[in-house]
Amino acid sequence: MHVHRPQCDRRTAQAAVRSMCVDKTIQRLDKLWLNDDFKNFFAQVERLLFENVEEYFSVIHGDLCLPNILVEEEHKFLRLVDPREKFGDFDIYGDWRYDLAKMLHSLEGNYDFIIADKFKVNVQGAAIDYEFALDFAPIREKFFEVFAGQLKDLPALRLIEATLFLSMIPLYADSLSHQQVMLARGVELFEAVMEQREVRGFGH
Repeated sequence: MHVHRPQCDRRTAQAAVRSMCVDKTIQRLDKLWLNDDFKNFFAQVERLLFENVEEYFSVIHGDLCLPNILVEEEHKFLRLVDPREKFGDFDIYGDWRYDLAKMLHSLEGNYDFIIADKFKVNVQGAAIDYEFALDFAPIREKFFEVFAGQLKDLPALRLIEATLFLSMIPLYADSLSHQQVMLARGVELFEAVMEQREVRGFGH
């Protein structure tokens, strides 16, 4: 079976990834753009994402989170609904890492439990402590087993996941606790990637 994968030059691929993972988050957090630490943070995010940017894009869903996956148990197949219509200047094509990062956002980051209020959070000064009442452990383990080959670039996926959490913060302005947990998750993921990069080198 022939699978069409459009090739794009590195600059075009970088522009699309920047649009989805960096520009979108900056636009939503525009008031923070005046802060030098914030600017430096996203400069590092962009640099790390570009180290392993794909020059071939694939057909992607664009919003591959658990609520958009419907299971047809009788016929043993999945329906994917509500796909994103654009990835930068592309339509159905994009960086496949974005879809996997969206799944990690749900299975590892527990985004669905955050918006369902299945967590507790305690803030003391600049420290944010939280815990979840539920866990996707069995599904997460199967996900890592099935996609083991694609998850070799896990630091890059978690970096995208970090931007997803940060970009969600302004969308939950009516819930400070949601924003606090999303901020904590985003920063934790970024710090974990940076620590791994210092120890082993990013993307290895």
